[in-house]
Amino acid sequence: MSASVAALRFDADRAARAALDAAAKFWWLVTALGQWLFAFYVAAYFGPKLARDGIEGLQQTHLASGFIPGDDLGNALVAATVLLAVVIMAGGPLQMIPQIRARFPAVHHWTGRTYLLAAVASSIAGFYLIWSRPLFGALVNNVATSLDGVLVIAFAAMALRYAIARDIRTHQRWTLRHGGRIDRAHDADGHRRLRGSRRIMAGAHLKTE
Repeated sequence: MSASVAALRFDADRAARAALDAAAKFWWLVTALGQWLFAFYVAAYFGPKLARDGIEGLQQTHLASGFIPGDDLGNALVAATVLLAVVIMAGGPLQMIPQIRARFPAVHHWTGRTYLLAAVASSIAGFYLIWSRPLFGALVNNVATSLDGVLVIAFAAMALRYAIARDIRTHQRWTLRHGGRIDRAHDADGHRRLRGSRRIMAGAHLKTE
């Protein structure tokens, strides 16, 4: 009798693990498609305008305070954050693929470093744009977005630290936290600033194995 109960428990555990694995794969597929569609939209909408007209191409978009005459630094940072968003959204899902980590570790390492650098640079540029230009939306929203940017930078540092230390499990936990803050920051700032154009949807970046 006890052997039968143990066998049933083993089968239930195995079924639960299989269901969890299937759910994780489905989650990755949905979120990866969301990130890549976001990257494609940004590249297709902003890319031709910036390539054709340079920074002044921002005048043809619906970004709130996207182009301010005379503010060369601010306008350049707006264009930079747009391009960095493509790198972040396109590169994030690639970091979740275990086959790339196992078979092409150099690709995983350099894609990860590029991803983290783009996220940190985008956050720093975001600080300047939020507080040097007319505030868009309620003050509390701008403060919250700025705090998200601080967390993005802090979590990126922690993820890189544990990657260098080869503590992969802890590294993955910090990349999960980092990806969540990136999504929060992009969602808050993107929805407020692109509300006049199109609504942008994005999912999570990274998960632990």
